[in-house]
Amino acid sequence: MTLGYPKTLPDRGELDLITGCIPEEIHVHVQRYDMEDIPIEKQEIDGWLRELWYEKEKRLENFYKEGKFPEEDPSKPYFPSSADNFIIPIFVIWNAGLLLIFYLLYVSPVTRSYFIFSNVALIVLSSLGHIEDIDRKFENNDVTTPEQPSSESNSSS
Repeated sequence: MTLGYPKTLPDRGELDLITGCIPEEIHVHVQRYDMEDIPIEKQEIDGWLRELWYEKEKRLENFYKEGKFPEEDPSKPYFPSSADNFIIPIFVIWNAGLLLIFYLLYVSPVTRSYFIFSNVALIVLSSLGHIEDIDRKFENNDVTTPEQPSSESNSSS
């Protein structure tokens, strides 16, 4: 899935929602893949995902030049106008969820502990770099890789 924001680019996450900096328009590009097209081997998956990210970046680059995705038909909106009827219920549900979280933080020591632990963990992991970089460090220290057993089984045949 690729999201394009032709007018207002949300760059601060939920803080933008709180401050009212909401995109006026969102373009969505969805690409589906058959299970048979998805590689199984680790190196193939890495290459395949890198190619997908490259395509996505090119698609976004083109989007910000042209103002739309190449496959997009402006005469067919993604959401029908009846979707506007859901704005208020979504707003109410979202805020009710936030109120529930604040209530649980206030009354529940377990929720407070979880909140503190998860935020400390996020701060520590963020200070170490991107999560993907940390994952790669652990992955590179892994002694057993999926390729080793298959190569041993091939050599014994």
